[in-house]
Amino acid sequence: MKPEVFSDFYLEDHPDLIRMIQAARGSVLQKEFLRIGHPLKDNGAVRPAMTAAATAVGKSGRAEVHPMRWGFDYPAVPGKSPHVFVSSADVHQVMEKASTRPLFEKRRCVIPASYAGVFATLPGSMPPAPGKKYIVQPRGDDMVWMAGIFRAENGLPVFLLL
Repeated sequence: MKPEVFSDFYLEDHPDLIRMIQAARGSVLQKEFLRIGHPLKDNGAVRPAMTAAATAVGKSGRAEVHPMRWGFDYPAVPGKSPHVFVSSADVHQVMEKASTRPLFEKRRCVIPASYAGVFATLPGSMPPAPGKKYIVQPRGDDMVWMAGIFRAENGLPVFLLL
């Protein structure tokens, strides 16, 4: 089975998650996210377009925790494409595309969660059948650390899960 798309991820009480969420709440970016109506999610299901804690290397060269909104917005190209919202991408495509390769090289992030939900479909099913939802979490662990890339949109950081 081939994973197609992350549908959501979940935050439950865990000391590492609590510490990271508190750090994100202390970020200067938190006020801006609140101002535009995107509060930091601190428990339960996190879905695309919601704001979650993420870790990235900051200007200081050290890992920093900030709130980031999940998903990239791509504006419509007149006569070519409608507005597109993307929440996840294949790592190989991200490395190959000129628009995302610089993000993969210099703007990677890690998004912590208790577990993630992924929809998958059987390869070769025509037309593609609705996927079955799988829960992703390392065996014997109570956290999953998801890879992502990030960029700024309207002055605020947004991430894309890989």
